[in-house]
Amino acid sequence: MFARLKRFILSVGCVSLLGFTVLLSGCSGGGGDGGGAAAPGAPTGVTVTSGDGQVTVSWTAVSDATSYNIYWKNSAGVTTSDTKITGAASPYQHTGLTNGTPYYYTVTAVNSGGESPLSAEVSATPQVALPGVPTSISIMAGIGQNTISWSAVAGASSYNIYWSTAPGVTTSSTKIAVPSLHICTHRLRTWCRITTG
Repeated sequence: MFARLKRFILSVGCVSLLGFTVLLSGCSGGGGDGGGAAAPGAPTGVTVTSGDGQVTVSWTAVSDATSYNIYWKNSAGVTTSDTKITGAASPYQHTGLTNGTPYYYTVTAVNSGGESPLSAEVSATPQVALPGVPTSISIMAGIGQNTISWSAVAGASSYNIYWSTAPGVTTSSTKIAVPSLHICTHRLRTWCRITTG
């Protein structure tokens, strides 16, 4: 009979003997959490950097997280019902985006206990990077004209020349949109400033 009782206890996992409940391994007692892990906290330090057709999303690592999810859309108020990127790692480059269109993001941390609340929402707008400032500018004076030259700037599609007959040229001065070489004519002394288009 003892052997049969032993087999009964092992198969059921919980028995009541003389009014006391006996808990064996695998038996869930009242009020216990079963030893499961808790879901991680929400990621912090979330930042975004825009680029040409892409946004880079970064965040501070969460100590007990095993993976991260990114949720995004093109308007504010991102929730877990929006587009989801699973298994993301910081920094994450979100590519194939449309320049000039805003993108909004939140990040969550994940472990065996579940998914964290959403991080703070951030946004960025992809755009073509601005070219550098033209260098090696030279001016050759001629009869009734000045010839202005400069070194080509990587990524520039056009150039602007701003000029005046007095020093202190700004982007509010007279503007000429030009390719890489232009003859700026004026009978008086001319000051020029060149920018990329």
